[in-house]
Amino acid sequence: MPMLAGTIAEKPILCMIGNVTSGLVCGHVFLPPLLMRMAYLPFAGNVRRARLSEAAVGVRDAPLSSG
Repeated sequence: MPMLAGTIAEKPILCMIGNVTSGLVCGHVFLPPLLMRMAYLPFAGNVRRARLSEAAVGVRDAPLSSG
């Protein structure tokens, strides 16, 4: 994800992605914990567990295409 988080002149900055959908998703994922930490408040993330109906296959597990 091409994002940037850091400081300039001791002020926090967060550079988001230009794509609208990616910006919304990254904002939803990264902004709440960042803002809570900046406000010195505890953050209890919204973590959920789910069972997959099929095994997840990664890139390394996928068969190579024959062309």
